[in-house]
Amino acid sequence: RMVRLLYFVSALSIACCLLAVQSPLTAAAQGGETPHERARELSNEGVALGKLERWAEALSAFRESAELVPRASTSYNIANALYRLERPVEGLEELDKFEAMSEVLINTAARERGVTLRRLLESAVAEIRLAITPAGANVFIDGRLTAGTGPVREIRLNPGPHSIRIAHEGYETSLREIRAQRGSRQAQTIALQPLTPSVPPAVALSKA
Repeated sequence: RMVRLLYFVSALSIACCLLAVQSPLTAAAQGGETPHERARELSNEGVALGKLERWAEALSAFRESAELVPRASTSYNIANALYRLERPVEGLEELDKFEAMSEVLINTAARERGVTLRRLLESAVAEIRLAITPAGANVFIDGRLTAGTGPVREIRLNPGPHSIRIAHEGYETSLREIRAQRGSRQAQTIALQPLTPSVPPAVALSKA
């Protein structure tokens, strides 16, 4: 059902030889091993884990490698692992970093691999369009405040269950649960109801 990307992982594992610029290293070598050596070990470990479909562990290894030595191949593999883990929104954010790297900008093959992976990531993203009243309400997805204002919000989601909370001072809060399907597009209209002002209870007066 999907194009397998392990071939891309293997192909990009040689991309380190194309890197012309790398970020300064701050990590000290441990146990006689340089940061570059440790980063390469972690990257190879991630590739091996990916071949076993152990993508959560592979992602952890790739990210640890990237913290030691940022490489285009590692950034690509992070985006690939996020795709496999059904986290395409984060995968696209990582792919943006990959495509902005100087060694990718000057390498046609690397750019083409990025285009292919972007197409797969985009196809997996779910989108929800919210028509909201009042327009200044805050939208929280899974407890996190989303960016954007106005009466219409278009939000990109990873596949799976999500909670939506719409809140505005002076209005009743709206809570909804949805399940986003891969590549789905849906729309919802949410009109918050004004809070009814509380009326203090009447005090009965007695005659003296």
